[in-house]
Amino acid sequence: MQRLIYHFFMKCFWNDELDTEANAAINFDWYHPEVSSRHTVDEVHRWFAGADLEVVHEYTDPYGITMRAARRA
Repeated sequence: MQRLIYHFFMKCFWNDELDTEANAAINFDWYHPEVSSRHTVDEVHRWFAGADLEVVHEYTDPYGITMRAARRA
């Protein structure tokens, strides 16, 4: 039930180490970004390659693309 609500109706971030105002700001930014764009995995790989970086971690899910890279040896 929690996943159904979270994934399809309401995502609400909360971190106990932050105060209520900081948590609210993060949620506001998530739903009302001033600048937002979508990209493909191939585009992100090209950006990294263009910067001579090697991808060391890649994960894609319905929320976006996560990649980390390191300088090539």
